Amino acid sequence: MLLLNSSIELSATAPAPLSTYTVSCTVADRVTGDAYYANYQFEKALAAYREGLGYVGKNDLPTLWATMQWVIGMANLEIGIRTRDAAIQRRLAEAVTAYGEALTVFKKSDFPEVWAAIENNLGNVLGNQRTRTGGEAGTQLLAQAVAAYRAALTVRTKETLPQGWAQTHNNLAKAALSLQDWPTAAETYRNVLMSIRTMPRPTL
Repeated sequence: MLLLNSSIELSATAPAPLSTYTVSCTVADRVTGDAYYANYQFEKALAAYREGLGYVGKNDLPTLWATMQWVIGMANLEIGIRTRDAAIQRRLAEAVTAYGEALTVFKKSDFPEVWAAIENNLGNVLGNQRTRTGGEAGTQLLAQAVAAYRAALTVRTKETLPQGWAQTHNNLAKAALSLQDWPTAAETYRNVLMSIRTMPRPTL
């Protein structure tokens, strides 16, 4: 779900030494935010994530900084789809910005699974922006969402990441329906159904 492997967050060597206290503060705020997020307290989660981000810069520890940007994007999305009026687009725009920042560090070549997860998340935000944006601008947002899902699927394959593959295919199918791209929607839903049928059933 939201939690990432700490080895990803702390694997990079910082150009300038960070104090153990500074890193600990960031990680502690991250853990606090995750607890709020898991309990659907997204405003409190966002506040914790932002506080944690304040302790670390991109040049200090890039992967930790990018992780905080990622979760800030996730919290903004959850707030955005639950709020009203102009605040909706503001929150969703902040989510897009945060995901974009995270992707400057989490490159496909170095962190393929994380990169694909963020691309999938980005598609979700763009799709939600589209539902609140009419005309050609809305169509363009939806096309961008489709592009993000297709990008994620270059890593999330059925063989290597079946659950992520099915999740992103489901998202892609919804976007294709909104674009009235019936062949893509039908093929994508067919793939999702096939994956469900082939998943091992839990033993009782």
